[in-house]
Amino acid sequence: MRPSPADRIAIVVATGLGTGYGPLVPGTWGSIPGVALGWLVERRAGGWGVAAAACVAALFGTWAAGRAERYWGEKDPGRVVVDEIAGQLVTLCFLPATPQVLLAGFVVFRGLPSSTRPSFLRSRPS
Repeated sequence: MRPSPADRIAIVVATGLGTGYGPLVPGTWGSIPGVALGWLVERRAGGWGVAAAACVAALFGTWAAGRAERYWGEKDPGRVVVDEIAGQLVTLCFLPATPQVLLAGFVVFRGLPSSTRPSFLRSRPS
């Protein structure tokens, strides 16, 4: 089945601009755009801008992930990493976008087992 334009947009968003296709640990690759976006938004709009970006990523990402799942006929495929982007943005909310903070946020977010994360940052239920 050929993807519609909306399917293509959903797949690009859901896979974090393709980072979800990264080798071995797609969630880690998928967190990288979240760090970059957090840095960019914090520099331009501050902590509230990062919070708003996290909300947009979560809302738009929910639509994109659901549409991509339906297109692929899979439930919670590993290449869907938009939740990692939203979670990384939540991690970086209201923190200064220094290299040290961005690296620490990335390491802490990726290093915490999902069971210790707040429920809204865990993977979608099956």
